[in-house]
Amino acid sequence: MARDWDKLEIEEAVESYIAMLRNELNGVTYNKTEFRTALSPKLNNRNKGSIEFKHQNISAILTSHDYPHIAGYKPLFNYQKLLREIVVTKAHKHNLPKLTNGFPFSQDSWKISSHQTCFKQMDKSSFVHNGTGIPKQLTFFFGTNATTPKREITLRHNDDVYKAVLQPDVREDRVRLLWFADFSQLISNTFPLIAELYETGRAPEHKPLLHFTQTEELDVYTVAFSSSEPVANATESIQDDFPEESIIRFEGETFIHLSTASKRSQANRKAAIKHHGLTCKVCGFNFENVYGEAGKGFIEVHHVTPLHESRIPQPVNPKKDLIPVCANCHRVIHKSGYTVEELRNILKRK
Repeated sequence: MARDWDKLEIEEAVESYIAMLRNELNGVTYNKTEFRTALSPKLNNRNKGSIEFKHQNISAILTSHDYPHIAGYKPLFNYQKLLREIVVTKAHKHNLPKLTNGFPFSQDSWKISSHQTCFKQMDKSSFVHNGTGIPKQLTFFFGTNATTPKREITLRHNDDVYKAVLQPDVREDRVRLLWFADFSQLISNTFPLIAELYETGRAPEHKPLLHFTQTEELDVYTVAFSSSEPVANATESIQDDFPEESIIRFEGETFIHLSTASKRSQANRKAAIKHHGLTCKVCGFNFENVYGEAGKGFIEVHHVTPLHESRIPQPVNPKKDLIPVCANCHRVIHKSGYTVEELRNILKRK
């Protein structure tokens, strides 16, 4: 049977916890393991799990009294009455800051509505720059600050999982939340009209919200979107979390990306090339003619009727349904919605 902690043990644990919390609130780098190692000899043979459990109890008491807590220690609410009394007394003694006398707690385009939930009003950065800035007053929600090391977190939307990074920004004295292309695609798919406005240099009249909820798992947050306002073709100036000159983008991190794609027949591709040749049917570009041996055999094959429109397997006639196009023309066709003939006529008018 687990032994209750005595008063001296609790006081030592609370003092150690508050020292770590002070460092976190003041942007001072610290190491939880070092604090736990220093605390351990002052306790009655408590193991690592027992100490961390007690820290989570302290987090629960602090949150119940509208104090910030160390996000790395998620609140656990099954605790001794004596612990609550000591935590409240020491929080008052150390003059820990209240969260603006309770919730909601707002800063810039962010609002923390409870100890476990917050939301961000999405702006240009969320749609164009794959991320957003977190004001220093709110970084405690994610258990970080402008001086702590870069850390990977997980965003869970419905049954899908997305990786993101909390990146300190010492110059701006805040933290950047950066996500990868798959989450950006989710945002664009959720709010296509707003995404189009930002991509064309305009801003929406009403901005949607991105909600974050802490989970029982460390560094895992469930996310959701909401938008109750209609989108108008507004041309107001765009407020951007990331000024262009200060944007830091990360590339090269590996992640698992699951997606649905339509199967292509290599036999159909070869038959189309045999019939139509290796020259782009829109602009006349030929890779081998331009690049020599390095470009030999290069060409992309465009489906006249895009496969994703049917959602079920369709018979394909390589002579009628497939057209060789260069990479540039192929990209423009899919982005613009033009047919091969329409794009060819545009180039003729140039």
